[in-house]
Amino acid sequence: MDLSIARMAKSSFRCATYGADIEAFTAAHNGSLAGTMHCARYLGSRVFIDGVTKEVIDSEGVVLSGMEYLVEEFEKLSELLGEKMQGPFYADGVLIPVQKGNPHFRIYDMYAPEAENPFTLWMQINILADAFMLLDKQTMYMRPVQYFHSRSFSTQKAYDRWIKAWTKRAGCGGVIFKGAEMVYEPNVLLDDVCEIKAQ
Repeated sequence: MDLSIARMAKSSFRCATYGADIEAFTAAHNGSLAGTMHCARYLGSRVFIDGVTKEVIDSEGVVLSGMEYLVEEFEKLSELLGEKMQGPFYADGVLIPVQKGNPHFRIYDMYAPEAENPFTLWMQINILADAFMLLDKQTMYMRPVQYFHSRSFSTQKAYDRWIKAWTKRAGCGGVIFKGAEMVYEPNVLLDDVCEIKAQ
C-alpha cells in the first residue's frame, strides 16, 4: 500500500452529485423527457481526472495509484482539444472493471473552467464524438459514454417498460437523464441531471 503524503492528500475536486427524483426532473422539463439526453449508468467506480495535476481521483478525493495508462490517454485527448477547451479541462467518469487487464474509463462529463461560453452537454457530446473518431487507434481504455435522445412517455406503464428493458443491458446499473443544455460543475448537486438505479 502506498502511504505517501501525495497519495493520502485529499483533492479539492470531487465528482458532481446526480439527483434521483425523476418526477421532479420531468416536471422541470415541462412535464416531459423530450429534449433531454440519456446514457447508461455503468457499474463501476466514479472517478475524476484532473487536467492540471494529471491525477485520477476517486469520489473521496484520494489520488489513485496505477492510473498512468489513463493519464497517458487523457493527455492525447488534451493535446487534441486544448484549443477548443480554451485551457486545461477535467473529466468525470466511471472506471469499469474488466476480466483481464486494466479497468476501462468512460467519460460522463467534461469540465472546462476557462471556456468563455458555457460548455453544455450537447457541445460536449459533439466534441468528444469528433475527438474519439480521430483517436480511434490511439486510445484503448478511454471512451465517452454513448448518449441518446430521450423520448416522451405518454403513460407511466410505457415509461416503466422502457426503463426495465434499458437496464437489462450488459454492465448497466441504471440510466442517467440530462438536460441537453446542462453545464457541468464539480463538487455540486446538479439540478439538470437525474440518475435512476436499476431495481
